Amino acid sequence: MRGLFAIKDGEVFDRKKFAKGLENLKAAYGTQGFINYAPIPTPSFDEQKKTVSWEVEIDEGKQFLRSPY
Repeated sequence: MRGLFAIKDGEVFDRKKFAKGLENLKAAYGTQGFINYAPIPTPSFDEQKKTVSWEVEIDEGKQFLRSPY
């Protein structure tokens, strides 16, 4: 899933890139039938290193399967 985000370790945080990564994640989950997917991003800050890390918890919701008809 890390590859769905264009932000690399050590880069300056870019809100647009992060939002695009969440969109990519939603699309990936949607292809598996999780159309009500909801990301819950939580930042953690390291004041000494002046960095931020993100953990993205995923609420998949109900999986919908495509009808064979």
